[in-house]
Amino acid sequence: MSYVDVGTHRLWVTEKGRGSPVVLLHPLFLDSRVFERVAGDLVEEHRVLAVDVRDHGRSQGPPRSWTLREAAGEVEQAVRELEGRPAHVVGLSMGGMIGLRWALAHPDSVRSLALLSTSADEEPHAWLHQAMAEMVRVGGWPATQLLLPYATRRMFSEATQDSAEADVWRQRIAAMDPGALHRAGQAVFGRDAIVDRVGSIQAPALVGVAEQDEAVPPDHGRRLAEALPEAELAELPARGHLLPVEAPQALSEALVHFLRRAEARTTAGGAAGEGSG
Repeated sequence: MSYVDVGTHRLWVTEKGRGSPVVLLHPLFLDSRVFERVAGDLVEEHRVLAVDVRDHGRSQGPPRSWTLREAAGEVEQAVRELEGRPAHVVGLSMGGMIGLRWALAHPDSVRSLALLSTSADEEPHAWLHQAMAEMVRVGGWPATQLLLPYATRRMFSEATQDSAEADVWRQRIAAMDPGALHRAGQAVFGRDAIVDRVGSIQAPALVGVAEQDEAVPPDHGRRLAEALPEAELAELPARGHLLPVEAPQALSEALVHFLRRAEARTTAGGAAGEGSG
């Protein structure tokens, strides 16, 4: 576990295991700990780097707005300094959005992509969610408490809504700096659509969708899988948005098998993504 300097601030990275690097990128308002159960299965064959994106977890950036493309550049820089070789990238929700932008900007550094509960489209009802983020900026912690039930209903299914794990994440989100919540929310909710650009990504990709995901409906993942030239679609038996919480065993199995296929393919054919990006 260490901090990596990326210019104006540092990113927190948890490192475990040996082998080819796998980078884990978490969803909006959570942090790398959301992958804890899944990471345990990946470290048997890989060097796992779980990153806290700026304004999340232990990575607290400067108090200014940022974009998903900026976040992608920071993560790429941190991984390059730690590993210096192409990595498999696993991104959940916001993490997948960052992973796509990483692959577009630095194709030679991405060996494969696992894109979970994510989208290459604009945010549906962006005006509403941006207004909520602005409420948090202006209203501070009271506004966070007011909007927290709405946010967590979109993250957790009815089956996990009242679980101890959901309670832990509610407490962590409630404790976040309102300014960080606002900046992160604006980065995600104000993102541009890139679905017309991802066709240039040549890395093998797994697109995982949850059957009843309210935060990112599965149609977003299906469109993404169709747009990526080397993608396979996995429809996982999960009712909610957070696949590592809703279906950890099914997700682990899907990732382990996909990474083995991607390893074999990219080892035989050279590093993925050698074309323009």
